[in-house]
Amino acid sequence: MKDNDSAVIDGFYADPDLIFSEKDNCFYLYPTTDGKLNWQGTYFECFSSKDLIDWEKKGIILDLTKDVSWAIDKAWAPSAIEKKIDNEYHYFFYFCAEQKIGVATSTSPFSGFKDKGTPLITDKYRDPSIDTGQEIDPYVFHDKKNDSYYLFWGNMYLARAELNSDMVSIKEESIAYITPNDGSFREAVSVFYRKDRYYYIWSENDTRHPDYRLRYGYNFSIEDPLIIPKDNVVLEKCEALNILATGHCDVINKPNSDEFYLFYHQFSLQDGQLWNDESGYHRELQKKILCFDDDGAIKPINHSI
Repeated sequence: MKDNDSAVIDGFYADPDLIFSEKDNCFYLYPTTDGKLNWQGTYFECFSSKDLIDWEKKGIILDLTKDVSWAIDKAWAPSAIEKKIDNEYHYFFYFCAEQKIGVATSTSPFSGFKDKGTPLITDKYRDPSIDTGQEIDPYVFHDKKNDSYYLFWGNMYLARAELNSDMVSIKEESIAYITPNDGSFREAVSVFYRKDRYYYIWSENDTRHPDYRLRYGYNFSIEDPLIIPKDNVVLEKCEALNILATGHCDVINKPNSDEFYLFYHQFSLQDGQLWNDESGYHRELQKKILCFDDDGAIKPINHSI
């Protein structure tokens, strides 16, 4: 039995990231393992699905205490990608540990991951215009228009860098700070492409706060400034339904279709339980269909549907 009737998988999980594997013809889900006080998790798990409905747990794919030499806890917010190199599929798993970003590689999407051995992103790359923030929440994106791969990251600021062909290092000269200029950005950008637009969805406020929510912007080239719509809230709380803290999402497109699905987390509140200080450590994954107007605007999500 799931924590509630609409939860994606059993248990406390947050920060979902998904890929569609061409190799296996199925979807893989990589979340933060939640339920740990002060987010002191130490490992990452993987789940697989053929239909985005029924999920099979594949097990732990990376354990900081065993597999990573430079960090032991705060295993947060991974992002993965599949890339075909010399006719063989490779998997690159970007992850947070102790407020740094690492990368591990494998030839399987759910086993055999080997850490690079050193962090990929540290505070060396923090936006120099701010004196706060964390190097967390990586998001890896393949721009198929120019066959380039990019890494996005940041808390309190948003950075972007092009990845080198090895996928485990960045082109430092390409680093750009692209924080949305409406003041709403906190963390956790997700990037996807649809009909000549690049969409960016990010989280506003702190994940422990009931008002954690999602906003979006877009551009027409990965290096263009972001356009911020006037009404750009994608998803927010619904107190009438006891839904709070809807944030940190990923968007997955069903292959060969115009179907897009938003996976995100919210507080796990059942049986009239009230929000408290530990709700931000007890989150569950949810899924909604993402819809668009004829002009490409993302329609706000209605929790009742």
